[in-house]
Amino acid sequence: MTGPQRTAFAQQSIMFAMGFKADLGNLSIPPGDYAPEVTTPKGESTSGGVILQRIRLVPRKEGFEPLVIGDVKYKDSKAELRTFEHVDLVHRRRLQLPFPIDAATYNALIEKLRAFFDASNFTTTLAGPPANLVGPPPSAR
Repeated sequence: MTGPQRTAFAQQSIMFAMGFKADLGNLSIPPGDYAPEVTTPKGESTSGGVILQRIRLVPRKEGFEPLVIGDVKYKDSKAELRTFEHVDLVHRRRLQLPFPIDAATYNALIEKLRAFFDASNFTTTLAGPPANLVGPPPSAR
């Protein structure tokens, strides 16, 4: 007897994440020796392909946390990458610390990710900070 069978979209999403890792997983982004990854669907189904896969930077050094920098909608061939301003603001709001990667390094990474998604025939957009996060922190109001 075999294990659970994945749906076609779930299997395709997993294969896409594996291809992403093969192409970009060897990158090393300081200071946490981060490697980019696309998360894989949990379970056997993606509910008709509607799953949202996260684009993350996963540290290989101790003491650093994974960082979400975008999303992929595999079924729709769309990728959304977050601008430096977006990830920095979210990081400052949640952890009261600046984003650990400098802007120039991050922007160079975004260009590599954009090239990968373009080559994969994805529509890629850049997302700036959400309107509800712009302005002083709630504690400063």
